[in-house]
Amino acid sequence: MALKEKQIRVATITLGVVGIVLVGVILFNLLKDKFVSASNIAPKDVAISKITQTSAKVTWTTDSESQSVIEYGTSPTSLTFFAPESTKTKSHEVELNLLTPETTYYFQISTADKKFSNGGVPWTLTTLGESTISPTPPTTTVSPNPNETTTPIPTPSDSIQSTPTPSG
Repeated sequence: MALKEKQIRVATITLGVVGIVLVGVILFNLLKDKFVSASNIAPKDVAISKITQTSAKVTWTTDSESQSVIEYGTSPTSLTFFAPESTKTKSHEVELNLLTPETTYYFQISTADKKFSNGGVPWTLTTLGESTISPTPPTTTVSPNPNETTTPIPTPSDSIQSTPTPSG
C-alpha cells in the first residue's frame, strides 16, 4: 500500500507541475502584447515632412508592430492635442492637421502607455508662415498648329525706284 500511495503522490505532483506550466504558457500568450519591451516599440528614424501652413506629417519605424498616438501642443510642457494611428504597424505615419501658420509645435510619441521623446525633450516643428507673394496673372502661350498652313501676306513698300546705270 505504501508504494501505491507514493505513485499517487508523484502522479499528483507531476500533474500539478504540468498544469501550472500549461497555465503559465497560456497566460503568457494571452498577455504578451500587454508587456511589450520598450526597446521594441521605441520610435526610430523620426522624420517630419510635408510641412505647410496648417499641417505636417510625422513618420517613424519600430521593431515590432504597435499603435501610437502623437501628443502635441504649442508648449513643451503642455501637449494637449492628440493624433492617433488607426492600426498597428512597424512603419508609422501620422498627419497633424488644423495647425496655426508660423507656429512652433512640440510633440512626443506615446505607445503602450510609454512616452517617447527626443532625448528627454519633445521633438519640434514649425509651420510655414502666411504667403506674402502676390499671385501672378495667368499667361497664355500660343503654339503653332502643325496642320495649319500659312500664306505669307505681301507688305507694300513705300515706293519702288530704279536707279539708272551709266552706260559707257
